[in-house]
Amino acid sequence: MQKRNEGLTNKNGYTIIIAVIIMAVLLIIGVAVLTAAANSLNSVNQRKAGRQAYYAAKSVINVIDDSMHGGKLGQYVRDKAYGQLASADGESVAIKDQALSAKAVKLDGNKELEGMSVKDLKILYDGNMSTLTESGTDRKTLSLNVKLSFTAESNGEIYKLNAAYRYDGTARLGTGGGLMWETQKWETTAISQ
Repeated sequence: MQKRNEGLTNKNGYTIIIAVIIMAVLLIIGVAVLTAAANSLNSVNQRKAGRQAYYAAKSVINVIDDSMHGGKLGQYVRDKAYGQLASADGESVAIKDQALSAKAVKLDGNKELEGMSVKDLKILYDGNMSTLTESGTDRKTLSLNVKLSFTAESNGEIYKLNAAYRYDGTARLGTGGGLMWETQKWETTAISQ
């Protein structure tokens, strides 16, 4: 009878060793699967953050584009150029490579752009103005080429964006010396990243 117990004890020892080896292999496979899943999740999160930043940057360019087409930014550029050109003498005058300083753009009130910042907005323009005299009324025609560049940042992602515009407008002096714009046309000629 004693021989039978010795045989069972040896078999139980091998069984324990085999069970420990199987558990170790399963543990290694489990750790590998969890590591792969964690890496995949991080990759998906990075792509999602990058895509959100890209769409936020596109939203910023849409806001700026709207502001150029008859909005405050377009009026600001037009008025600055008109002021420079109107102070020059002559029937036809031109300006080259003028720079405006507008370091920040307010994005208040737009929930899509929360957490988005716009930095280093640069506005370069050149253009010309000529005087047309018709039936005793002096009209001024203003033509501008405008280039904008800025940096948009969202969720740590940075995008540099550029836009180009063409402006053509006609104004006349109203009663009391005020300037009245009769026709104005802003055209977006390029938007790039």
